[in-house]
Amino acid sequence: ACCGSIQTIVEKAGAKHIFDDQGVEGVKTWDSVSWDTIAERDPDLIVLVDASWDMADEKIFHLCSNEHTRKLRAVQNRAFLVVPFSASTLGVRIGALAYNLAEAMSALIRGEALPSLQFSVTSITADGSIGSSQAVGKSGVRAFEKLPMWNGTDLDELCPGSSTPIEIRDDIPLAALSESDSGGGNSLALGLGLGGLALVFLGLAIFYVQKSQQMEKELNNLKMKEGATDA
Repeated sequence: ACCGSIQTIVEKAGAKHIFDDQGVEGVKTWDSVSWDTIAERDPDLIVLVDASWDMADEKIFHLCSNEHTRKLRAVQNRAFLVVPFSASTLGVRIGALAYNLAEAMSALIRGEALPSLQFSVTSITADGSIGSSQAVGKSGVRAFEKLPMWNGTDLDELCPGSSTPIEIRDDIPLAALSESDSGGGNSLALGLGLGGLALVFLGLAIFYVQKSQQMEKELNNLKMKEGATDA
């Protein structure tokens, strides 16, 4: 519906929720709508929340089995993204989730490669078993190269259309700079170090001058007092 953590995550990921006008009066996080309404709005992509009591794979089964939802653009293109329920609730994980969702959406809709620093391809499913090949983000976002099995049904055969090929691009960590960049960094560090050393010496020099002036002033005061006493 219109509000809550799900809406926040979708907005921060740069997407538009097709039901952002739903439940506004009651400020609802979740709401119910008819299949006909979903078909009318025809989303480009479907994000499925995965929980042990409400599995995302089962939701894909129903989306591909229902006569209304089978015709949806997202189902025809198999544009499914799965997020763990624990990451979808308000907390410290929603920032990473929104970031990974934005990347995964671009991969499914535009065919862009996913960054290797955030995603990896695995066949290990959420429950630890061996399943279909999928890209998994650090936040737990999953995108399928091939749809999984559910309750004995091969979803890859059941669902219409075909999955978008998922590519992982090799990203270089910031720490792994080239030799030339490293040399420049060392020069910069050396320059900053020498600059800091110069500031230290300058500070010591100023302190020495101030201290000398203070001692000279005290000595003159002392001489003036001695002169007054002799007089």
